Amino acid sequence: LAKWTFVYGLFVIMRSLLFHIVLFIFFFTASSISDEVSEEIILTETAVSIIPDGKLKIFIAPARPLTISRILSSSSIQIQFLDGEDPNYFLFTSINKSSVIENYKLNMHFLGWLYRFQIWKSSRINPFSNIYVGISCSKPYLVWLDEKLVDFGLLTSLFVGILLFSFATAISRSEFTYYILCSVVGFLLPLFLLLFFIFRRLPLKTATAAFYVGGTGTFLYFLHSWGLPTLKLLLNYSNFIIAYLIVMSALSCAVVYRYFIPVHPKSVQLVGHFFSIVGIFVMFMSCQEVVFGSIFVVFVIFAKYMFIKKIRTLNQKFLWNQPAPIPLLSESEYINQGRIETARNLENLRAFAKSPDFDTWHILGRLENTQRFISFVNGESDGIHESSFASNGHIRGSSSDTSDSD
Repeated sequence: LAKWTFVYGLFVIMRSLLFHIVLFIFFFTASSISDEVSEEIILTETAVSIIPDGKLKIFIAPARPLTISRILSSSSIQIQFLDGEDPNYFLFTSINKSSVIENYKLNMHFLGWLYRFQIWKSSRINPFSNIYVGISCSKPYLVWLDEKLVDFGLLTSLFVGILLFSFATAISRSEFTYYILCSVVGFLLPLFLLLFFIFRRLPLKTATAAFYVGGTGTFLYFLHSWGLPTLKLLLNYSNFIIAYLIVMSALSCAVVYRYFIPVHPKSVQLVGHFFSIVGIFVMFMSCQEVVFGSIFVVFVIFAKYMFIKKIRTLNQKFLWNQPAPIPLLSESEYINQGRIETARNLENLRAFAKSPDFDTWHILGRLENTQRFISFVNGESDGIHESSFASNGHIRGSSSDTSDSD
């Protein structure tokens, strides 16, 4: 037992020593490149020619005034390589210069292999803030700031968000919506099943160790190394992709037609609320500034639930001159209305029987109880109106039949 305790203690000491050595190397190499950062350069709309000198070039993208006309504006960093594209260039953006420098130091020595992937090199920046842009490249390049007063991508997403929010109820009641949603799920279902079976078969300890060692970096590296070649391979066989989409769409539509079209009002209402939330999120994300996005979302919500209803009421009252909707009757009002309508129609029948247009012989020849009809026409107590209603207002067909037979 003492032997194994000594071995375990030695292992802990070696592990701690190795950890501190790694930290020392990391901080030493990070601080040793402080002289590789050049001065700041104002980034304007004019292209700036840069000759690489092994340093991190820092540019400043000046902030634009925060106005309503720029609610859908966008800014992006454009880079053009003069001697062919350099896949190993670095691009950092931040509102702080120190953050750009620290990210450069970190990724040059510790996670630089991960930061070389294109998914991290976002060139879109906030047009309403002073943005520091850091670029490190081994080849000559041109860099400039591309500004758009109206970004049609943001405009399209804003329009889609307004449509989703305004017509959420109509969309939730359409069967076509459920066919589209289930078709998308059908496209992704084989991928979900593949991942499920992979993780079911993967040993738990191995997966846990890989997560602790590599974590998100390992997953992204695997996604970049395996995903991009797979995507290129699939694009080369586009006919099979189209056939797959058609087959999965047909199967998904068949499943929706058989099982998944909601008919309960609460289910349809929940789907409508879901599309409303998605529409609000899309509208909010379409605006570059949080203040503009919040104000626009509040305005659209107010317009849908308050302003449009007021406009409809005013139009019906002053412009359209449409009649007011007929209110529903209660049970007692329904019974009284039935009595009134019955009495009125009986009086009309009595007046018609006394008119010259009444074919006396033809009609009396088809009646079983002519004496009762004659008494009714002469204005005597007909026994029809009162006997046709019970005390609770429902028609009594059996009592009138019994009186007829008597």
